Amino acid sequence: MEENRDLIEFNGTQVKVLIKNNTIEIEMSELAKAIGFEDVRGVHNIVDRNPELKNKEFSYLKKEKKEFLQKMAYMKSQC
Repeated sequence: MEENRDLIEFNGTQVKVLIKNNTIEIEMSELAKAIGFEDVRGVHNIVDRNPELKNKEFSYLKKEKKEFLQKMAYMKSQC
């Protein structure tokens, strides 16, 4: 599996990407920065309003992010 981390420029903003087997992966925080949002909430709102963006064709959660989100949900439920 060929993997390469790189910086690309999008709308005048430097964005960190990971290129694996001719596929570009980008973290939500980097995507938010590239399209001019202050944080990932705007990206989450777009995805929530367009559930087809959750299909494997467009996105996926990395294992470590999924575990992090589960921990955060648990901690929030304990408050």
